[in-house]
Amino acid sequence: MLVAVLVLLARDGLADPTVGAHTFTNYNLGANTKLTISTTNLNTQSSGSTLLVCIGRGDITAFTQPPTDNKGNAPYVQLGSTHGYVPAYPDSGTALYAFPSATGGAGHVVTASTVSRDEVTMDVVEIKNGGVIQDYKWNEVLQGHSLTSLDVTTTGPATLVAFWWGDGNQYFVHTAIPDNGFTLIDSLGPLGSYVQTAVATKDVATAGTYHVTWDSGGNEGAQLWLIAVQSSAAPTLQSRLAGENLVLSWPTNAGSYALETTTNLSITNSWMPVTNTPAIVASQKTITNAISEQNHFYRLRKQ
Repeated sequence: MLVAVLVLLARDGLADPTVGAHTFTNYNLGANTKLTISTTNLNTQSSGSTLLVCIGRGDITAFTQPPTDNKGNAPYVQLGSTHGYVPAYPDSGTALYAFPSATGGAGHVVTASTVSRDEVTMDVVEIKNGGVIQDYKWNEVLQGHSLTSLDVTTTGPATLVAFWWGDGNQYFVHTAIPDNGFTLIDSLGPLGSYVQTAVATKDVATAGTYHVTWDSGGNEGAQLWLIAVQSSAAPTLQSRLAGENLVLSWPTNAGSYALETTTNLSITNSWMPVTNTPAIVASQKTITNAISEQNHFYRLRKQ
């Protein structure tokens, strides 16, 4: 007599998003003759991260194509529009790009095109265990007003990333300090002609509505971006009987998940990988196992 086989939903192994590798790079006005700008080598998660790239330029017409990287992630998607500094510097501006579920690893380099002698600054932030851009907002606040971002709304655990792009001139040192529990992770603000920036992040555990206010000492206005990144929903592991076989399947676009099995749920460390190579059928990864006289339990674990 054959014993029924229980199949578990694919909920195990999910981790909340959090900030990973991050950096910025820049050219001062008139300081470069190159047509690209690139980060230093980053050590990013091998898979499952979201990459955010926010760029500020002196020449707004140089926003002609999205950034690229050396890990084959393409295309980076622009979030929203390119925004000029109005009314102070309408010919200069910022833009935000994302790759929601990136391939990574050691030596990860992000590159953007530029024009000779332009001032340009590029911020790059990895959100580990990301996958979903849940919300994003842009606003510009002029000098003399509170540098408060618009609100973003989350539906669960998320990492919030805030970008500050000041509009002050080259004759003073720029500072930008975030509130509401945000942590400053990168900033560029000395004397000189360049695009000044600051980046801050905050992990939140619950659904809610969030914003950040920056303190720049009242010296300047700023463009403000705020982005909420959440983890991708876990795929559902499906099953059906085919004669005396059990057919297990899950979506091919679910990312990096491995099928595991155990015969005893009471033993914590009893899960073992299923070594069959999945067949691809109608956009589903599919594994067929013979039904035995012993109960088996299955799950998907994120790698």
